[in-house]
Amino acid sequence: MRNIRNIIVFLLIGFVLIEICFYFSAVIFILLQWGPAKLNFSAIRPNLHNFPANLVPTMLNYIAHWLKYGKQYSDSTRTNMLIALIAPFVFTLVFLWAFKAKIMSWRPFKKKEALHGDAKWAGERAIVKAGLRSKKGILLGKDSHGYLIADGFQHALLFAPTGSGKGVGFVIPNLLFWNDSVFVHDIKLENYELTSGWRKSQGHAVYCWNPADPEGMSHCYNPIDWVSSKPGQMVDDVQKIANLLMPEQDFWVNEARSLFLGVVLYLLAVPDKIKSFGE
Repeated sequence: MRNIRNIIVFLLIGFVLIEICFYFSAVIFILLQWGPAKLNFSAIRPNLHNFPANLVPTMLNYIAHWLKYGKQYSDSTRTNMLIALIAPFVFTLVFLWAFKAKIMSWRPFKKKEALHGDAKWAGERAIVKAGLRSKKGILLGKDSHGYLIADGFQHALLFAPTGSGKGVGFVIPNLLFWNDSVFVHDIKLENYELTSGWRKSQGHAVYCWNPADPEGMSHCYNPIDWVSSKPGQMVDDVQKIANLLMPEQDFWVNEARSLFLGVVLYLLAVPDKIKSFGE
């Protein structure tokens, strides 16, 4: 019932806007065609005199006469008619477009807010409207109608006590389901061991960076590989690496950075030296 009343209100507002546009169309046409001397605001319909008979706009009479005797109209009259007819509606459409967000959200008849809130469990229609029946994205869960999947790159917050199944119930299923790139902070390596094989089989390049592994089983990154071979650029590149590893602080850190710079430049300058952080 509330929605029906809102629709009726919007229809009435739309009718009033159309009537106003036709009123100003007649005003503009009279001004363009005959000038201000012929303008009589109270005689132009629609108006509230002799209501509701005067709801039929004067502009409609001009249009009907134009359609019937159009050949008798001069080019200037036709131009004035078109300008007068189009201008108010264009202005109204621009105004409505500028405030479309507020207009779309406005409802004259709203449901009264409950004393303890209006939150409720979502039904299937609300779930579909929220975009939670996508074919790819973040796997959130499952109900009787299928999987709940949020398409996109939204933030997701998951919190639960230790041992409650966050990894088994959410992280691992998503690592198997997610088709895009992913970066996982996996201290126990459980996620890597259970999902890396599947992701490799799907064409993903999988890397495990584990510098604390006692057996040294880890993918590596050697920033020295990116240092330029040109002498001038070489010094600048090594200085940037040193500043990242040891930001400018007290005396001892500065001296360590200078030592690092000298050692790395020496290794780069001698062809047969190993040029690697790990070795």
